[in-house]
Amino acid sequence: MENVNSQSTNMATATILHSDEHFLCAICLDVVTEPVSTPCGHNMCKACIRHYRDIKDMYQCPLCNATYLWYKVPEVMAKVQSAINARSQRISDIKRSTKRVGVFSGQLIRSRPGLIEVIEDRRKTAEQQAEGFIKELNVEIAELNEKRDELRHLSHSEDHHGLVLFLSSLATLLNKDQTNTVVDFNLPDTTCVRRCAVLLSKEINLKRLKDSAVDVTLDPDTAHCNLIVSPDGKAVMLGATPQNVPDTDKRFKHHAVLSREGFTSGTFYYEVQVKGKTSWAVGVARVSVNRKNPVGMSVGNGCWVMLLNAGQYRAYGSVSSACSLFVKNKPQAVGVFVDYDVGQVSFYDADADSHIYTFFGQCFGESLHPYLCTQSDVKPLTITPSLRLPN
Repeated sequence: MENVNSQSTNMATATILHSDEHFLCAICLDVVTEPVSTPCGHNMCKACIRHYRDIKDMYQCPLCNATYLWYKVPEVMAKVQSAINARSQRISDIKRSTKRVGVFSGQLIRSRPGLIEVIEDRRKTAEQQAEGFIKELNVEIAELNEKRDELRHLSHSEDHHGLVLFLSSLATLLNKDQTNTVVDFNLPDTTCVRRCAVLLSKEINLKRLKDSAVDVTLDPDTAHCNLIVSPDGKAVMLGATPQNVPDTDKRFKHHAVLSREGFTSGTFYYEVQVKGKTSWAVGVARVSVNRKNPVGMSVGNGCWVMLLNAGQYRAYGSVSSACSLFVKNKPQAVGVFVDYDVGQVSFYDADADSHIYTFFGQCFGESLHPYLCTQSDVKPLTITPSLRLPN
């Protein structure tokens, strides 16, 4: 009988101890106050689990070390802040681009007053588009700020199911595609300005271009030793043998020559006859162009040229980056038009009165000189005689 009572007493004690353990905090080992439970079923004080989460990089149960959803909160918080920062930066970029478009539009209007309505229409359209995107981005920033506050609140609660639903909805906002907030301009290399400038190029007919015609003569002191410049300075051709000329700093190391005349403002236009030639380049170059560079016909080297080589028409933004040009008919004469103040160099089929290509938004910074280059054949490049200049 005594053994039975002893066993009953032990069982009761074990039950009481098990019950007490159930209400002991897994962290402070005292009776739980404001009890909360982890997803794995262990109990602890609300203050204890908050403190535990604050000092741990990974959120784990202090009793069984099982990781649970709360560990994602600091990662997620960082992503929310990053998304807010990215949208704020996008707003700054759009505002800056809008301001630059306004400045560039003013330059276009001053140089081309006949196109004021076209330019202003495009400027207003771009600004309206920018305003719409800025408004949308501000709404998203406000929503992300609200989500951040809600996430901070959930991180201090034990609403596991609520956090799961919240993170799912937040992911949709964080992963939102931002490509639809790309405004249709970004000077100086802008779609908006390109459209204006292409339209500008098409609406300026050949007669108007020739109003800016200049009398150009070639400088033999800059010509490669294999080139022969005509006495009147209007033509250049490849000679059979090198000329006996001094190798000065002014002289090109490749088959090129500059004009005597340089231009630092306004507009100018000249034409070059290229009929029958299989390899040539025409355009303009800075006076400081590197004349000893054998592959110098690029914007990076201070040259803005159109060229024909191996049957292909090209323009070079850099030595390694060529733009292939679509030329409907093989031009017999190439017109070169420069608007120094706007930063534009355009090429035309002078006989067909058609635009071929334009470099936009350039910064010249110094004197520009017409540039000619002739390569593999002996036919001359000839600058259009002055008799074709307007009266």
